[in-house]
Amino acid sequence: PGSATVGAVQSGAWGRLEWTSVADSVGLPPGQQLSMRYRREGEKLAAPDGHSRDFGKLCQEYDVPPWWRSRLPLLTDGDTPVYAPLIGPLAGFNQGGRGQSGGLMPLWNPTDFEPLN
Repeated sequence: PGSATVGAVQSGAWGRLEWTSVADSVGLPPGQQLSMRYRREGEKLAAPDGHSRDFGKLCQEYDVPPWWRSRLPLLTDGDTPVYAPLIGPLAGFNQGGRGQSGGLMPLWNPTDFEPLN
């Protein structure tokens, strides 16, 4: 899907990405450049609890419909996934000074995905 700037609304075939201010928790700093990509086959993500899990298993835990999984845009800082829609901030979100108090949190609004046949 390309790149994303924290705070900038963006739309594509994957849906619409908006941002909300989080005064009482950690968010991303406005203007930070992130990459947006789809998951890689066999990819493991560091879940919010810090433990790595297979992307599919993580999606099952968070009740992500199977037909959405290949179309969720992951936000990454470099090669580190930091946010997954419907799952939330990943363990990499707060590492390396990525997160800051009072920053912005992504809000993903999907397009009307239909199951793939």
